[in-house]
Amino acid sequence: SDVPQPTSPILIQYSGNPELRIGGRKTFTAETDASDITFNLVYSAMLEGKLTYTQDGNKCVVKCANDSALVGASFKIEVAGGGQQSDLLVKIISAV
Repeated sequence: SDVPQPTSPILIQYSGNPELRIGGRKTFTAETDASDITFNLVYSAMLEGKLTYTQDGNKCVVKCANDSALVGASFKIEVAGGGQQSDLLVKIISAV
């Protein structure tokens, strides 16, 4: 019988803690063999225009505006591919 096997979520790799400094950038990598990886950011209206990201294959670089009003806010990175998906909550921290 062809019963679908449960899949494990995609592991999202990054350096340090799941934090992004204002004025900074961070690279997130999807650890998967799937070739159809897509990243998406989910955030509140307060962060509209303050976060940008670029995707290259299974890597995603997120940049944050240098705006101290953003400290303490958070956003979610969603990654999907190969029938799997995962998300990660990232907190915005001060530059110092």
